[in-house]
Amino acid sequence: MPTVGTLVHNEATNAAIGWVLIGIVTIAAISTAISGIYLRATFTALVAVVAALPALVRANHKVMVPWPLLALTTGAIVTLSFGGRPEIGTPVAVAG
Repeated sequence: MPTVGTLVHNEATNAAIGWVLIGIVTIAAISTAISGIYLRATFTALVAVVAALPALVRANHKVMVPWPLLALTTGAIVTLSFGGRPEIGTPVAVAG
């Protein structure tokens, strides 16, 4: 069983978890846009783009921000997108 240190520092594992989290954020952006909350949908899509930016700039799918940071932000965004409490989710999403 891998340790937490292995999950954080292994480039391939970090990339795989990161792309799954970006996919979740993208689904949340689409769902929020369909719901008609366009400001939140724009913010969510911007988070997905910023998270994918290192891979796009380097043209290497393994270059990603650390997945714990993405997990924190994804949790807050999913909470906001699907009816969570904005007084908790918004500061966490912005801080992430």
